[in-house]
Amino acid sequence: MNCKPGDLAFVVRGTQPGVVVTVEKIADPFPDGSAAWFATSRQMVKTIKRRSRKLSMSDRFRVRDSWLRPITGLPLDEETPVEHEVTA
Repeated sequence: MNCKPGDLAFVVRGTQPGVVVTVEKIADPFPDGSAAWFATSRQMVKTIKRRSRKLSMSDRFRVRDSWLRPITGLPLDEETPVEHEVTA
């Protein structure tokens, strides 16, 4: 699995690559067995309805784990301790 619940991630494939989402919880796998998540975005995105296969707009949707890339990095608050400092 690329992600876990609570992660911020980029969608890298699908109808709108580049959208930032919050990974919510595991979803039923896709028919081909691909792992999936429920995710939310701050903006409405194009989605494909599972049963009718019609395009729609939503801010909550199911997405394949393989289509997500977690956004990683250090927190930006000043209270985060620095364990290893590199000198130039």
